[in-house]
Amino acid sequence: STLSETLRLQVKAPPPRLITRRHDLPKPFEDAVLQALAKDPLERTATVEDFREALAAAWECSRDETGSPFVLIVDDEPGYRSLLTKLLTRAFPTARVEAVPDGTRALALARSHPPNLVLSDLDMPGMNGIELTAELRAHEATREVPILVATGVGGPRDWHVLSQLGADAFVIKPFDPLQIIGMAESLLARRAAWRPPPRSRRSS
Repeated sequence: STLSETLRLQVKAPPPRLITRRHDLPKPFEDAVLQALAKDPLERTATVEDFREALAAAWECSRDETGSPFVLIVDDEPGYRSLLTKLLTRAFPTARVEAVPDGTRALALARSHPPNLVLSDLDMPGMNGIELTAELRAHEATREVPILVATGVGGPRDWHVLSQLGADAFVIKPFDPLQIIGMAESLLARRAAWRPPPRSRRSS
């Protein structure tokens, strides 16, 4: 019967993985919750106080893990890839900054390791910036990732399309380095897992 099956699952079935529903949930939190839901009493978190301590420890651990944002640069021009990598590495010393030359590689990397920010060129061979934005927004793991699109050829029509797809910001090349840093800092700050350090005096 339905009741007996429900009882059997309650006793025997392992608790569901939280990360299948919340891809942005840090693993230490999932581990703490799964231990509290363990079927075996010997493996289960013993008391509410123990559970609180486990959650507090998970919070500290996740702060350490997510304290370094992941910034993904996508541009088919080697000069701009190098410039943006140096610029953002200097501005955010703790950040992991990676640069790829095309949208296809960017999409594969973003799906396996969702970044805190994508900074993409618009006009690229193969998958362009508009197509990359659409693909990122269509995938659950990257749906909320901030996207900044930079271009030397786009205009208001392109920005309208990008904004409809879910891009967060648009900048024209050649850009002011301080403008890019400020926009990146603002977009990174939207991610709850990371907050920018106190602003210091930066040179271009």
